[in-house]
Amino acid sequence: MLGTEIELLISDFDGTLVDTFSANYMAYQKAFAEQGLCLSESQYRACFGFRFDEFMKEVGVVDVNISSRIRELKSVYYPFFFDYLNVNKPLLHFIEMFHVAGGKTAIASTARKKNLINALAHIGVLDTFDYVLAGEDVDKGKPSPEIYQNILRHFECHPSEAVVFEDSEVGVKAAIDAGINYILIKKSSMEIEVKGHSGCAIEIIKENDDLCILKSTDDKKYFSRLVQQAKKQQTAYGREYQHIRIPQIYEIKEETDRVSIKMEYVYSKNFIGYFETAGFEQISYFVKGFYLVYRKGVTGFSFAMYSGRCIETEIS
Repeated sequence: MLGTEIELLISDFDGTLVDTFSANYMAYQKAFAEQGLCLSESQYRACFGFRFDEFMKEVGVVDVNISSRIRELKSVYYPFFFDYLNVNKPLLHFIEMFHVAGGKTAIASTARKKNLINALAHIGVLDTFDYVLAGEDVDKGKPSPEIYQNILRHFECHPSEAVVFEDSEVGVKAAIDAGINYILIKKSSMEIEVKGHSGCAIEIIKENDDLCILKSTDDKKYFSRLVQQAKKQQTAYGREYQHIRIPQIYEIKEETDRVSIKMEYVYSKNFIGYFETAGFEQISYFVKGFYLVYRKGVTGFSFAMYSGRCIETEIS
């Protein structure tokens, strides 16, 4: 893998590039109701990501005529719920920058092609992807590697030159069996989690024309720790850590029932900003960095991509 340039990014759609659960569920719920059937959210969640035939079997719809009608109605109703699509903006932006810089891009989804194309068009990214493969384009769905193997053949691309973004175990298995390294998008990543924050509330406040960070807590077991951290930071002010300058502490306020720290807001280039200015070689180098971990025996990366503009990576 080392020394190989990344030529191709392949992304799953449902749950990876876009959170489509709500839109899909509401469309199916309406389709089921018109056939005199009920589909609960828990039923659908347990089957989310299944191919249609497997989904019907799992929820007990065995009549071919009824399942066929549900499929038709779902396709009709699905676009009416597109406003409920939640785009994974950091991942999409990453793929867009890679594509603009000359990289090849593809979608590999178990969804019905008509639904997939309509959804991609609705969020305005159909032109971002050079190739789109859907459930009906393959004989076997994930975890079979067929869909990924077909994409590799289409681009005449070696597995080592591609990266897959997936959110499910079956998708990851398909990628592994196709010989392609993967990045796992965590399903829990739609909520921002601040780690190592000493039990504090963290706010961005504006004073005059300047932004400040205010860390505070009313939990007494964190009082001493927060003050010690702030004093330690005071002594390190101005130094750089991982290319980010350590911010200045403006105020340490200790009260009977509350401790608060006001500090400088330090601007840094975030993930989106980096890729807005990065060229194809830089992006390729960034992606290859993941594989340094693979060479140490790690099977993949867990990539927590938040709905805002920050990213956290964890080795799986």
